[in-house]
Amino acid sequence: MQLSLNELRKRPGRIETLINKVRNKAPFDLINGDTKVFDRIAFTDSGKVIEVNPSKDPRQIQLALEWLRKKASNSKYIVLMNDKERYALNDVLKNGDFGGQGGKAAKGAVTGSKTDVLESIYAAAIYARFLNQTQLIVEQDIIDVLDRLKDNKQKQLLTTLTKNKNRKVSDVVTLRMAGSLSCMRTLTDKSTQWMLNDIIQSSLKYANSTSALKWAKLLFENNRRNNIQIIAVGFGDQRGLKAPVTVRVDSKKINIELDLKAGDIKANGRVIGGSFEEISSVCMKTLGISIANYQSQFFKIREIRGIAASTVFAYKSLAYEYNKAVKNSREKAYLKLATNMNASMSKKTQFLIYGVFSKNEAQLFKNGNLKVLLTEETKAVITLQRGLPTLNIVNAKNKPLLKIQAKQELKINASFMNHYVSKGTLVTELGKFLTT
Repeated sequence: MQLSLNELRKRPGRIETLINKVRNKAPFDLINGDTKVFDRIAFTDSGKVIEVNPSKDPRQIQLALEWLRKKASNSKYIVLMNDKERYALNDVLKNGDFGGQGGKAAKGAVTGSKTDVLESIYAAAIYARFLNQTQLIVEQDIIDVLDRLKDNKQKQLLTTLTKNKNRKVSDVVTLRMAGSLSCMRTLTDKSTQWMLNDIIQSSLKYANSTSALKWAKLLFENNRRNNIQIIAVGFGDQRGLKAPVTVRVDSKKINIELDLKAGDIKANGRVIGGSFEEISSVCMKTLGISIANYQSQFFKIREIRGIAASTVFAYKSLAYEYNKAVKNSREKAYLKLATNMNASMSKKTQFLIYGVFSKNEAQLFKNGNLKVLLTEETKAVITLQRGLPTLNIVNAKNKPLLKIQAKQELKINASFMNHYVSKGTLVTELGKFLTT
């Protein structure tokens, strides 16, 4: 069977094989039974002939790659040549180098333990999965990972920083791979990489499976720094057993073949109501206080110490800003508190939950009633319960006005951080002065 432009483009690695054979002056099998060596490739463009010599000028390799991948349109106008002879691409036999059955190269081109090669490609696919996060990966994504490997090292280490959905948070994705030198050469040799296509296709399906995508999505959206390790130890047996690729998240071994459980989401997942934007919203909708200036520090704490510690920091920042506002202008602070409480009490917010307020008590937050009736200074005090904060607004006698409490609650398919607002005895006492 003759080699054509369509056949070259059909599988990854074939174009590179053609160029490497010309560059290294390796023999080509022709359909007439001859064997020839070529050192140049020529293309016809708008009547002009362009010659490329990869062996003399490595920069021309990229030109040849670009032309064969995108610009060339007819096999007849792709010519392989040496100083004496010229042959069209159609004159070349599609032998084992290019996925055919003819020629000497069809046998024994792939070396190395079958399990080592299988394991390494599956590890590369999982690595590509976490690099591409919520996007489906394609063959080229796996090949791009293989191309980063060194053919003269038995142990390989690749590390990449990937941005979370919150662009201020990054994950560290690491690929640790070990195998024989023959395995590494098989993985990296462009002239034989096409022979790995079946394994690449199988690993592609594995990396695009529903459970693998769920894990990638979870770690992309969880708003915290994770260390993701993909480990392929290599040196396996020859029986074709399932490749023992290990995946660890923050040193904890996970099984990406299994659907996520509630406990997995609790440990690592996106917590609805726990992002900086959502906690900031709680601050504004209750006390009318902005904590925007603390965003950078919040993310640093979240990356290093996790959700609970960063939530405590946000609540403490809210308490500090409230106390400062009360000292600067008690009336303005109470007016902002009442105005925002009044607006948010009547609206449902997924992660902001109000306790029961009577009609009189609700009236306290309307028309400036609070700033008129509450004439004494209050302060915000933070307490902790199970590692999460509660903000109490109290007067000089420690009587509570309001309490805002953060609670992390796990449901069947998601984790929530709800912020509960409840009244204190001061609200009840001041509400008695009002009539509906």
